[in-house]
Amino acid sequence: MARNGPQAISISQEGTPRKSVAHGLADPHLYGLVPRRSDLSGSGRAHGRCRFGRTWQPARPGRLRSRLHHGVAGPIGNTQRGSTAGMAARPPPLRPKPLQDTRAAMHTFSTWFLYWQWLLSILSLGAAAAAGLPGILILTLLAGRRGNARLCAFGAGRMARLAFRLAPLGIVCALGEHLGLLVQLRGPAGLTGLYPLHPVMLPATTAVLAWLAGMVCLFFYLKADAAAPLPALPPVDQRRAKGKKIAPDPALSQWEEPEFRSRLCLALAALICFFTALTLPRWPFAGLPQGMELSTAAQAVFSTSLHDLFAALGPAGAAALLVLTRLRKGPEGTPLETDALRKAGRWCALWAFLGYIPRCLDRWGLFVGISLRPGPLPPDVAAEALGLTPLTLAIACWILIFALRAPRRILWLNFLAIFFLLVRQSLPFVLRLAQ
Repeated sequence: MARNGPQAISISQEGTPRKSVAHGLADPHLYGLVPRRSDLSGSGRAHGRCRFGRTWQPARPGRLRSRLHHGVAGPIGNTQRGSTAGMAARPPPLRPKPLQDTRAAMHTFSTWFLYWQWLLSILSLGAAAAAGLPGILILTLLAGRRGNARLCAFGAGRMARLAFRLAPLGIVCALGEHLGLLVQLRGPAGLTGLYPLHPVMLPATTAVLAWLAGMVCLFFYLKADAAAPLPALPPVDQRRAKGKKIAPDPALSQWEEPEFRSRLCLALAALICFFTALTLPRWPFAGLPQGMELSTAAQAVFSTSLHDLFAALGPAGAAALLVLTRLRKGPEGTPLETDALRKAGRWCALWAFLGYIPRCLDRWGLFVGISLRPGPLPPDVAAEALGLTPLTLAIACWILIFALRAPRRILWLNFLAIFFLLVRQSLPFVLRLAQ
């Protein structure tokens, strides 16, 4: 490469500059300068070389504006023909900045936000239990129409009270998750100027209103349950067995139609409100994504919310079993009979494992399908399989309670199942903190 002082570059056969070694200067094309073809003639063109500082002319104005728009053009100095003094006095050029990976920045959460998400993940079990309890309550009321109405009415009242107490956790989770995400994306100053009906706050506001509406329905259910007596026992059988009258069988008690309808309507209204509370945070209030129709978005949102509502039967059944473990008295303050306890325990355990089985089978099937492919497992798939293990163990505990007819001495397995659920909710955050 020919040199003229300390400043020289080499060009390709087509006359395109490749590199500048003069004082660390960048490629002259970054400054909008291109060599004239006349300077490439003669010996310089034959050998594919030209000397820096020869006759240059500015590029087309449109090309220069394009480079200035992308932030890669620096200040343009005037160069003298056959001299490098003008180039030496030129200020150092602005080098193009490397593009930042915005996706990696979005996934880099601060520690406090990670702990906040961890807490919300634990509390979401209680919120899910509150959303699923009205579903078990409705099924309990319908089961009472085939007999054992007193026990079903008593159990439905306890489940309504439990759902009413757990529902505030849904409000905390809806607000906490939305506000935490806004603070993480926009900073604490991004919350200024927001109000409940602001378009950014509409998902959280509407979800809170739906949770409150469900709580109002449960409140009226509890009022109706306290005002109405339990279903009446059948008349006493006057026949004698070994000299004693046969006591009426509580399993033969039946619902009165007005009481049954009022309680069923209130429980159904609470279930609809809680399902709406699960749906609204996912609804695109800010506008549909480009190219997506409203029907497609609605189908995706409602499908996901239905899956979550059915999965909420799992923590709902676990919470009902937890209350049943501490229960010592039955209807009207009488001691809870062993047979009634077994029936109630099996009923709660049934919905506990049925709620989680579809999702567990779906995730295990996905893991097996990916693991059969050649090559190593992706890290996220391996972490998902690790989280499915405690969920599978929790399902096994509830199946044992159901299969062994739920005597009081094995109800401690429900505590073990709840522990496995807590491990599953905490595992992703522990793994992230360990990185």
